[in-house]
Amino acid sequence: MDSLLRHAIILAAAAAHLFAQDAKSTLSRMDASAASFRGAAAEIRRVTYTAVLNENATEAGSMKMLRPKMKEVQVLIEFTNPDRKLISFSGKKA
Repeated sequence: MDSLLRHAIILAAAAAHLFAQDAKSTLSRMDASAASFRGAAAEIRRVTYTAVLNENATEAGSMKMLRPKMKEVQVLIEFTNPDRKLISFSGKKA
């Protein structure tokens, strides 16, 4: 049993090292591609939990992000379900 525990600890340490190396390489690739990044779009879902009522409220929609200039970002979040709601960010204004 002692040998099994020792092997498990060695395996966990090796996995943590590999994960750290993978995270570093991923962040490095993100930094390298940041200069050419111009925008992104995604479907989103927001779940709000109310503990007193033990109830979840779910909103679904989309998010679009545009970077027309290097230091400028514009974001549009549009919830379509259950009610339509728009949230927009541009520079320091919402």
